[in-house]
Amino acid sequence: MRQARNGRTSQVRSTSSCAKRHGCALTVTEFLLIVLDTQHGVTRTITLNRKDSCSAGITTGVTTRAQYQAAIVEGAAAFVLVHNHTSGDPSPSPEDHVLTQRLATAGRQLDIPMYDHVIIGRDRYMSFLEERWL
Repeated sequence: MRQARNGRTSQVRSTSSCAKRHGCALTVTEFLLIVLDTQHGVTRTITLNRKDSCSAGITTGVTTRAQYQAAIVEGAAAFVLVHNHTSGDPSPSPEDHVLTQRLATAGRQLDIPMYDHVIIGRDRYMSFLEERWL
């Protein structure tokens, strides 16, 4: 594990494993919300969006309102967003960067921080936290 800038522990490898166990397959695009408690333990994994093909504008299916509504209903102290790229390449798109910044900003305002955004590809992943983009 790696220590993040503000002292929280990055659990990216366990988060990506959790996402894979919950059906984040490469044949469909899925956005998962991993709800964390005050001790940063995973309390629940929620599918926010699932599409059979990777179409342009897939990130528009994950609205800030829907994501935070789910986090609030679940009593999240924090969360991690996970999604996959059906191409197998976990490199973030410009839309992924915009989505991440939008959700992180809302999280700071609502006091429900977004600890990471993990993109899963074929046999590898990309973490915004590890890349220091978050």
